[in-house]
Amino acid sequence: MADGPHSIYPRTWSRSASNFGSEIDADSLANELQSRWPPSEYRVHIQVLGGAADGGISVRVWNSTGIKESEVVYPSDHAASEHPSLSAALEEIECIVKRLKLEGKL
Repeated sequence: MADGPHSIYPRTWSRSASNFGSEIDADSLANELQSRWPPSEYRVHIQVLGGAADGGISVRVWNSTGIKESEVVYPSDHAASEHPSLSAALEEIECIVKRLKLEGKL
């Protein structure tokens, strides 16, 4: 099923978060992603995965029309924050989305 401009299928753009254990409520994070970057406006999938061996968090933003962004962020870079993992992930997504907008891809 294609999600490009000529698709005959309605497209659902996902917002997901997982692998955080008790550190972050994944459902709450997914809802925050939905709220900050509504699928009707941001036609991409956004995924946040915790639990990397080195303490990193994987952030992915993609679709099938050429957007394929993937970064690893580290909560230690946001140690002063009340929720370092959350801050790291949300800040990186914001950077990716802003760059994609500037490049005319969103």
